Amino acid sequence: MIQVYGEAMRRFRPDWVELDFVLESFHPDYEVSLQEVERKRGQLEQEVVALGFSLSDLKTTDFRIFPIYQSDDKGRRLTGFQAHHALRLRFPLNPEHLTNTLARLVASQAQPALHLAFTLKDPESLKQMLIGQAIDNARQKAERIAETLGLRLGRVVFVEEVSNPSPSYRTFAQVERHTPIVPEGIPLQIELKIQWEAL
Repeated sequence: MIQVYGEAMRRFRPDWVELDFVLESFHPDYEVSLQEVERKRGQLEQEVVALGFSLSDLKTTDFRIFPIYQSDDKGRRLTGFQAHHALRLRFPLNPEHLTNTLARLVASQAQPALHLAFTLKDPESLKQMLIGQAIDNARQKAERIAETLGLRLGRVVFVEEVSNPSPSYRTFAQVERHTPIVPEGIPLQIELKIQWEAL
């Protein structure tokens, strides 16, 4: 039995954007804190629609309201409530559209904290292109081992993909209207464990 690992790696240009927004408000009164963060969400929704998106494109990823306490000589006391609403907007990567979107949202009265992620819409289909290269790489290694040992390869008896973390390239964004954004290529890798009969 001869067992080797075959690898193939290639960088792909990102074709998808994920914009994460965080809206926050703090107030001693629970209802006021909630109303303020909802007001900011409404402002953000107006900006998103004005940019040509649908409201259904804007998804909530996290929503919390939690009490804030402060400790002093008299003990621990409630000072108010922090409202936290996280949302995500996903869309195809177009550099000009992205720059205009960021410029408008950075200036929004909702004052969202922004996080920008470049990614791939369908990395699994791209990884399929690498499988053949990984098999060829493994076969070359196995043939060299077999030749060195005076053997030859028989049939493949086992194949397993070695898992790799999900690809993502992320960067924080504070961008003016005419600032160019050039994302780095995203590396995709396939690694296969393959066993051959040795004859």
